Amino acid sequence: LPISSSVVRGQQVVNFSASDGWKLSGSLYLPPVLNGAKAPGVVLLSEPAWEDRTVYGTYLSQDLAKAGFAVLTLDYRGTGASVGRKDFFDLTKKEREGLRLDVSSAVSYLAGRGEVAPRLMAVVAASWSADFAVQEAMENSDIRALVLISGEVKPQHQHYFRSERSVPLLGVVGKEDKQIFLEAAEAFSDSPHESSDMLIAPGYGAGMFSHTKGLEQKVTAWLVKNLKGLGEERLVT
Repeated sequence: LPISSSVVRGQQVVNFSASDGWKLSGSLYLPPVLNGAKAPGVVLLSEPAWEDRTVYGTYLSQDLAKAGFAVLTLDYRGTGASVGRKDFFDLTKKEREGLRLDVSSAVSYLAGRGEVAPRLMAVVAASWSADFAVQEAMENSDIRALVLISGEVKPQHQHYFRSERSVPLLGVVGKEDKQIFLEAAEAFSDSPHESSDMLIAPGYGAGMFSHTKGLEQKVTAWLVKNLKGLGEERLVT
């Protein structure tokens, strides 16, 4: 549950807690019109220690909201407005494992909003945040689509792409980053979902959106087709 919220420049700044009590901050973007319907939810994850949630403030978040998605960008513990007890660079290796809790808590917070369809969720993750996104999808059946931007996934989690037939994958990679390009190509090849795809653009991580005009529109269109296009599930008697 949120601790507090305030409206800042058209976005709602929200605060909530991870399961271990760490206070987290994020920015919530809602569709301009809902007409009583619930919106699919998308959590945007930046790269810890490199960028905070503001990297999505100009790109992607507003495009997704205009397309009818409820969007949450997250400051991981130790970064941005979630510094709290320690700066990220002062966290021990054990303490950094808590970032996985941050992702799960962000997804739970967004899914729990009254404006959101809780079974229609996606995660967009940059760099090594991608591995947290995959772990969340492995454990949470409400994650229905994944977008990995220069995504780094641990070998022990790559089997997910071969075994999961219901969750499409969009890989966004730079061809100059050959190792990640190879990993993304393997994940795309392993995914049996017919809507899995790859986009190639210059740059690395969430910063790629500033280098390629129209990239955010392509990612948005893919999510419209593969998440919003699923429709809203309702229990009737």
